[in-house]
Amino acid sequence: MHYVVIEPARQSVEVIDTDDYTSAVQKAGLNVGEVDHGTVGPGVAIVVYEYSLFVPAAEQRWFSVGGQLFGGKALLYGFDEHGETVDLPIPPPVLFFANVRAAEMAIEAGAVLRPRTLGWEWPEPDPRPQR
Repeated sequence: MHYVVIEPARQSVEVIDTDDYTSAVQKAGLNVGEVDHGTVGPGVAIVVYEYSLFVPAAEQRWFSVGGQLFGGKALLYGFDEHGETVDLPIPPPVLFFANVRAAEMAIEAGAVLRPRTLGWEWPEPDPRPQR
């Protein structure tokens, strides 16, 4: 199965071939129990570290796919009309940001949506209670 690994620190996009989802997540440098899934376009899903947008700016790199901002490493995969995983041999366009200011400029220009949830928006600090 063809998956796509995005590595923003190296500004690379690489198609990988592996037998299963778990192997693909591991090859992307992610931990299976610490990820979130989303979609970035028709038939294209993304897997990222669940708290990647809360990582301090000095320790993170960003990219966008389909006008959405993401932080850290990511895995893309295809899915069909039944939700079954399918090959993704050609990745969608990926835009890398060198720093927070570059990402902010893309947001201000309307090229990327600002990530936000109820009571939080990027790049504010992690809103979760500290342990």
